[in-house]
Amino acid sequence: MCALTSYLLVHKSQFHNRLCALCAEICAEDCARIGQMDVAACSSVATLCSEVVRLDRSASLTIASSMPPGR
Repeated sequence: MCALTSYLLVHKSQFHNRLCALCAEICAEDCARIGQMDVAACSSVATLCSEVVRLDRSASLTIASSMPPGR
């Protein structure tokens, strides 16, 4: 989910905001339960995705533009 969210953010998908919200929810609730995840990394991703959701579209696109392709 994190990789898909990152890919869509970098490619400026119109759905990035909803995907970031879903990614934050998944990371916050399921990473520890799944057990094969790095809980600290999941917590960081959840926080970052939550921050992206609060940004307006132009700010999100500015961040996406600064990310290297293929990320």
